[in-house]
Amino acid sequence: MIGVKNQWYLETLSKIIRKLAKNQNVIEDNILFFGSSGGGFISLCLATLIKNSKVLVNNLQFLLLNYYRSLLNKAIDSVAPTFEGLSREEIMKKYGYRLSLIELSKRENYSPNITYYVNVKSSPDINNQSIPLIQGYYDQKEFNGLNIIFYSEELEKPHNPLPNDISIEIIKSFAKNNLYNSKPNSQNKIINEEKYPKELENKIKKLKNQNKQLKNSNSWKITKPLRYLTRQIQKIIKIFKK
Repeated sequence: MIGVKNQWYLETLSKIIRKLAKNQNVIEDNILFFGSSGGGFISLCLATLIKNSKVLVNNLQFLLLNYYRSLLNKAIDSVAPTFEGLSREEIMKKYGYRLSLIELSKRENYSPNITYYVNVKSSPDINNQSIPLIQGYYDQKEFNGLNIIFYSEELEKPHNPLPNDISIEIIKSFAKNNLYNSKPNSQNKIINEEKYPKELENKIKKLKNQNKQLKNSNSWKITKPLRYLTRQIQKIIKIFKK
C-alpha cells in the first residue's frame, strides 16, 4: 500500500471507506479496523486517517523499517522506480509518513487509541515493534492512548496471529465494549429521527410539483414512477411517526 509518487493507496482506500460508511449511515466512531503483522500496520494507518474510528491489532509491524530487511528491500525496490529516480534515502525523507506511523501521526496531527495484542514469545515483535512503539508515542502530543495485552503462545512461528476462533472472540468483545455506543464523538452524524420525516415530507412536495409539471406536457404513464415513489416515502413517514 506504499503507492506511487502522486497517489498513496492507503489514503485512497480511506476515502473509499468513508464514502461506503456514509452511504450506509455508519458513523466513523463505529468503524473498527483489525489486522495482524502488515495488516496491523495498514489498520493503524487507516484508523489514523479516519478520525474517531477504532483499531485492534495483533503483532503488528509498527515500524516497517524494523521489519526483515530482505522483505522490506523488496517492497521499497518495487516502488522506487515510480518516484522518478529518487534515492531510497530521499523516498524515506519525503514519503516517510507512508512507512512510519509516528510520521503519519505528525502529518495528521492525530493518533487513534490503540489496542495491541502481542506474543511475548516473539522476540522480534517485542524488541523491534513493541518497545519502539512505546518509545515512539511516549512524548507525542498526538498520542491518545495505548492498551497492550501481552500473551504467551507457543507457536512454530511466534509472530503468527492468534488462532481465528480466538481472534473472532476478541473482536466481538472489543466491539461490544467500544462500538454501537450511545455517545459517539460525532453526535451530529447520527440521523435525527424527528428531522428525518420532515426531510421526507419535503421530498414528497417536490415530487408532487414535478408531477404537476409533467401532467401539463406528458401522459400519466410518465408520472406513474413518481407517484409510486411518493407512496413509498409516505409509508416510511408513517413508520417513523408510530
